[in-house]
Amino acid sequence: MTARARDSIFIRGVNSSFSAGNLNIESVYSSGGDVSLTAEGGISDALDNDFTKIKARNIILRAEGGRIGLPSAKGGLNYVDIETAGTVSAYAYSGIYLSQNTGNLTVDYIASILGDIDLRAAGSILRSAAPATLSNHPFYPEADVSGHSITLQSTTGSIGTAENPFGVVTGASFPTNALLSATSALQNIYLVQVLGDVRLGSIKTGADRAAFISAPRGSIFNGNADGTPNTNPLKESPIHGYQSR
Repeated sequence: MTARARDSIFIRGVNSSFSAGNLNIESVYSSGGDVSLTAEGGISDALDNDFTKIKARNIILRAEGGRIGLPSAKGGLNYVDIETAGTVSAYAYSGIYLSQNTGNLTVDYIASILGDIDLRAAGSILRSAAPATLSNHPFYPEADVSGHSITLQSTTGSIGTAENPFGVVTGASFPTNALLSATSALQNIYLVQVLGDVRLGSIKTGADRAAFISAPRGSIFNGNADGTPNTNPLKESPIHGYQSR
């Protein structure tokens, strides 16, 4: 699917006898407005490469019966590659795999009912809500992202900030084997599990940087079944974790 407009773009993929309601994206571009895509199935990158597929002021994606992004035929994940100077909102029944190709990924809310979430950004991964302000998340107003396992990757920036940590809910539908993993190649990580316990997978920060992880309504555990340490830093860096309930 290809769509271009000066103003906002609104498209819905409908399930019918001729279509599963999927939106397979080659290029969707708004030069001055927002892009809102809703699929009764899933939303995917039709080309399975890292070139930008959706570019707009703000981006809103809904996959009511499937995933946003797919496992790649090349191995790994076939992210839906986006560019926005505004915010990103995404909802899916299953997994969500998004890549912000330039700059920061600023999240309004991202929610998966049953799947994992993997977000990567060239810059920082940040929450759009001001400090101490509730997000627009439909299920967890204090969270920015909710799903089963959550993976966050920042190439040149931070994940959250000291003043405004990034809020997550892992194990949203079922806690079994749900992990939180995060990589910031150059900066600090600031994360809060806003509800329940959090089990850490791999946590990596930049040289001489640190990860600050809290679970104010639960506990923090090593989620690796074999007891492998959670830190495998790009250079030695501590995790500062605390919990209270």
